[in-house]
Amino acid sequence: MSTQALESAAPQLRPSRPLSVLCGTQPALGSLAAAHQAVEIAGSGRVAFVSVATPADPPADEMYLDAAVFLAHRDRGARGVRRLEGGRAVSQVLALAARYDLMVVGAPVSGELSPVVLAAVCRARIPVLVARRLPRGDALGDRVVLVLGDEGGDARAAGLATSLARTAGAEIAATVTDHGGSADAVLHAARRAGATVIAIGDPTTPRGRNAADLAVTVAQDASCSVLVARGREGPARSAARAANSTAAPAPV
Repeated sequence: MSTQALESAAPQLRPSRPLSVLCGTQPALGSLAAAHQAVEIAGSGRVAFVSVATPADPPADEMYLDAAVFLAHRDRGARGVRRLEGGRAVSQVLALAARYDLMVVGAPVSGELSPVVLAAVCRARIPVLVARRLPRGDALGDRVVLVLGDEGGDARAAGLATSLARTAGAEIAATVTDHGGSADAVLHAARRAGATVIAIGDPTTPRGRNAADLAVTVAQDASCSVLVARGREGPARSAARAANSTAAPAPV
């Protein structure tokens, strides 16, 4: 996809278009990274925080929710930050997320994705950011790696990726194509670029199962944040498809 095609794919997602964001917290350090990045990706949009209930340790749920809200207030003040009361089951949080433009959850420090993160990546109907702590001084959009390969989801990924990079005053750091569903190719490109976030499209074709597996593997094994850009479609999708038919980036 050419630079011009990336521009045309993101008309609805420019930095001037604030996003409403739901951040789901759980008793894990990843929730603190999620709080920072929820505020950053929302721009001037509203950000709501909700605790994903873990019956084994309700006090810890509340503690991490309070910490996330505190960090959000510190990052942007009280403007547009909301704390939703009460712990909620995963299914309730996913249903609530449908009212927002984007959902943010924190990745585990190591090991497999938690049930909360896995459910968000696989089942949420809106884009999901799996947040990992950024190196000090970095912004989320500083080094964006864009993954293309399933044209049904390319437009949404390109739009969000371009918007993130623009907001950080950067450009797309690398584009991965023809990866054959291989997470290794994506992760290698991310390491080489020193990626701050990987943006991967939503599977919307008959190959969707393989693409969903790719998104899960990348979200689990990446050392940076991962944006799974599924969800609501708009004119951007047809723009990106048309662009793909006439231009393609060099494989990474």
